[in-house]
Amino acid sequence: RSADIACQAMGFDYAVSWGNNDNYTYFPESMLANVSIVMDQFYCPAGARNISDCSYDLMQHDCSHQEDIIMHCSGGDVNPTNDTEPEYEIVYGALYVMQNGSAVQSNKGIAVVGVRDTRTGAETYGTVCDDSFNNRSADIACQAMGFDYAVSWTNNRNYTYIPESMLANVSIVMDQFYCPAGARNISDCSYDLMQHDCSHQEDIIMHCSGGMANNVQ
Repeated sequence: RSADIACQAMGFDYAVSWGNNDNYTYFPESMLANVSIVMDQFYCPAGARNISDCSYDLMQHDCSHQEDIIMHCSGGDVNPTNDTEPEYEIVYGALYVMQNGSAVQSNKGIAVVGVRDTRTGAETYGTVCDDSFNNRSADIACQAMGFDYAVSWTNNRNYTYIPESMLANVSIVMDQFYCPAGARNISDCSYDLMQHDCSHQEDIIMHCSGGMANNVQ
């Protein structure tokens, strides 16, 4: 009942399924290092009709991120065993580098993109493959992240910014990212989301500059 109430509070009709985050299915462990757990003991009795009928603790817990809730919510008219094909959109982009044992944002590092399934709202964060990537793709990517241009880019063959071991459970969420010479923003480019034929040695690593670069350590 807690799952259904949570889905309804987020604008859906019911919960298809839920579980804990033991396998870090949607969000890599390294990106949760500085994320707080803000809710615990969320319990809704059988007769609950909205979140005000439930009990929960805020800003206090005894949990790890492996106990985070992951969910699949859906609308009342959708058959969960016969869902339509997902459609994806890009919701996040940043460059990450390891510092003092944690992955932190920088103006140079491995490219990380967040992709949302517009049908379910589920988000997946992962890397970008170098297939079809070119210099214009690099500039457009930097601009989409708030910078002005790309100083340089290459693939992740040497695991320069993030060690191989930390990428073992990270998805590759973008491939065939190609921007023609006249492209002015990411909508002028083509790419595949949530399908690829790459390894993490083909992940894009970049150095961006200008724009917000002076605010990034």
